[in-house]
Amino acid sequence: MDLFGSFMAYLMLGAGSFLSLKTGFFQLTHLTDALKAPFRRAERRAGGVTPFQAMATALGSSVGTANIAGVAGALVLGGPGALFWMWSAGLAGMATKFAEVVLAMKYRDVSTEPPTGGPAHYIERGIGKKAKPLAVCFAAAGVMASLFGTALVQSNTIAHAATGAASALGCGIGQTAVRAVSGAAVCLLTAAVILGGAKRIGRVSESAVPVMAAVYIAFSAFAIIKNAER
Repeated sequence: MDLFGSFMAYLMLGAGSFLSLKTGFFQLTHLTDALKAPFRRAERRAGGVTPFQAMATALGSSVGTANIAGVAGALVLGGPGALFWMWSAGLAGMATKFAEVVLAMKYRDVSTEPPTGGPAHYIERGIGKKAKPLAVCFAAAGVMASLFGTALVQSNTIAHAATGAASALGCGIGQTAVRAVSGAAVCLLTAAVILGGAKRIGRVSESAVPVMAAVYIAFSAFAIIKNAER
């Protein structure tokens, strides 16, 4: 692991461990509440989402290529022992995520419909106007990460899968055309969801994410069973 990667790993583990201690290991002592919360009946504001939709949206944006390629890569490079550190990072990360959500709720702007919030809001509102440049930097970094770290990687993965499928099926369509069609399809489907606002994102997430999770677990179990002798 390079110097920057090591620094970020220690930083994330350190921050998560610190917040775990400060909250009395909230992720363990309130685990039952956390599991029940998405299924509680709660009044939602016009334009808002239900607790289950909020959970599904969060899961949908968290479970992606890193959960497949990242875990596989960690096992190949670090061996089975890498699982321990991934579990440790996940446990510490629960406290970090809890702190982020609490701050986002505390400093959100409820004067808009739907309410707006997030790190850029609570950095400026929580620390003060002097932190506005930091909030702007965070927002800009978030946009760049979303474009180049998520959207392009996942759409490129879909395009590669589509070209592989077209080749295996002998469709006789050029790779460039397949990639263009798959890219346009992803763009249109994404636009159809996000342009509908928070309500449509919530509705799509609550339908798609449970299916995605079931397929993810099923394929993981299949891979393990098929390679049980190893």
